[in-house]
Amino acid sequence: FKGKEPIVRALWSLFEREFAGYLATSVTEPLTLFDEETPQLETVWLYLTVLMQTMDRYRFIYLGLDDLRSRYPDIDRGLRRLISLKRAACQQVALDVLALSQSDIAPPQNLADSMALTMTFWLSFDELQHPNADTATRCLRGVLQLLGCCAPYLGDAQRDFYKECELIYSRMLEGKNA
Repeated sequence: FKGKEPIVRALWSLFEREFAGYLATSVTEPLTLFDEETPQLETVWLYLTVLMQTMDRYRFIYLGLDDLRSRYPDIDRGLRRLISLKRAACQQVALDVLALSQSDIAPPQNLADSMALTMTFWLSFDELQHPNADTATRCLRGVLQLLGCCAPYLGDAQRDFYKECELIYSRMLEGKNA
């Protein structure tokens, strides 16, 4: 590479292809794991974890959004495409995997927008609050935050799983503070 610009463009290209593939999967195919017995919220949990871990691997993009957008018009266009895909993926999660109907969320785009917004700015927000956080903790907090957007719509079994996830996070923090 001759300079910073080709490196940034190459990393962006890798990220965009990988991340767009993950996002498009939830829009084009139902999110399922190995069998029909796996709880739907567990599937969402794993899917969101993959998304957050991917974003964290390329966190320089999310920690410098404004700078990248102003310097690289093609990255700006790509980020806009990814935001549209994020919204669509989040809406599919809400409507299909969480089994919500259009009437459960008024309008359903609000939940998708909240989730996409959280996903887009999570790394910067978390970095400000926890500058030395490790990847696992940062991603787990992000997934919990995203699921928190859906919490009011969860059924009893899903709410129990969500509470278990919060408990795992609490124990994780206790282990680090011990």
